[in-house]
Amino acid sequence: MATNSFSRLVGTPPTSAFVATTASCAGTTSPATTTTTASSPPSSPGHGATSSSSLFVHSPSVICSSHHRSATPLAFMCPGPLTSSSSSSSAYSLFSSGGSSLFHSRLFASPSPVARLYASPASARRFADGAELADDAWDSPRAEHAKTLRLASGAHMIPHPEKRHKGGEDAYFLSEDGQVVGVADGVGGWALSGIDSGLYSKSLMAEAKKAVEAAKKAGVQPTRATDIMQKAYDHTKHLVGSSTAVILMAEGQSVKYSNLGDSGFMVIRGDKVAFRTREQTHAFNTPYQIGTGGDHPTDAEEGRVAVEEGDIIVLGTDGLFDNLFDDQIVEIVKQGRQEKRDADEVAEMIARRAHKAGSRTTGEMPFGKNARTYGYQYQGGKMDDITVVVSFVSSSPSSSPSAPISPPSSPQQKAKF
Repeated sequence: MATNSFSRLVGTPPTSAFVATTASCAGTTSPATTTTTASSPPSSPGHGATSSSSLFVHSPSVICSSHHRSATPLAFMCPGPLTSSSSSSSAYSLFSSGGSSLFHSRLFASPSPVARLYASPASARRFADGAELADDAWDSPRAEHAKTLRLASGAHMIPHPEKRHKGGEDAYFLSEDGQVVGVADGVGGWALSGIDSGLYSKSLMAEAKKAVEAAKKAGVQPTRATDIMQKAYDHTKHLVGSSTAVILMAEGQSVKYSNLGDSGFMVIRGDKVAFRTREQTHAFNTPYQIGTGGDHPTDAEEGRVAVEEGDIIVLGTDGLFDNLFDDQIVEIVKQGRQEKRDADEVAEMIARRAHKAGSRTTGEMPFGKNARTYGYQYQGGKMDDITVVVSFVSSSPSSSPSAPISPPSSPQQKAKF
């Protein structure tokens, strides 16, 4: 996040936060009687930790937990992370950009033995309120004869200008058949300790894709998005860092998801938002995150959402949702539909609009609106990494990773590539 963006924060923060002329959102968590330095090895607060218990005045700086996303000096407080990302699009790959050029790294199934992904008992599942369909609906005769819906997905990433040289700190993956997708946002506060959280988020998404492809190769269909997240988490424990994450998978006439943190997704039906995930935060700008000393995949919100042919699903990191309101995203998708854009193109349209909004120094954005609920005044956008994945829901498989948008009643058109 650019430093000048925080000079637009005015007003008195709540008593749970501390004020200093300069604040560095990174460092080490320790008891209130202990002072720390940003050069010491970081350790994130445990489950349920809030910034008020890990925030200290160390004149003229505020030292706070590595849960905070931005290592950029702040002009108000450190009760939360401020994010990061990467650029361009192509399907079924993990992407990052290095400098002005793009570097694509294809992810393939691991040749190692497959650990099967099992579903937990229904009683142990944690669903979002109103998000799921009843389990017995999937055992009904009607469900057995219902057509299976498919996803055709594309993505676009734009890194924070100051992080473009390393490809930002966001990541995403699209499975080879396009039926499982995910995004992750590395917590940038680790940077003050010399740790690239982008490596963690990219590795997390790479391992998620490996888990999906290896399971399918072994004839095992993943049954829970959280199982995929857990597998990725287990294979990245050797890395230091943390990240938000959301994984979504198509199944029958629904999508199952696991969402941890303030990335998320929305289902657009016609010109309305049919479903939207909720942010998981410990405090303002302090999202849930998996990784070193952070939260656990079992803390993620799970759900199952009924989808229909013609629905459009938009996943994104907070760089998207902090800068565009839901109705603005719906309008961009509507424009893409009218112009017969493919999923990659719609994802790029959304990402570029969010990036433009993030560079504004005036006007109300979602981030500023949220800040006011915590007692802060913030003007303009929040410059950040931005990652957008767009998935079109259709009733027939697409040979293309990005089938063009058209209403369900319109004739099928040939995919662009």
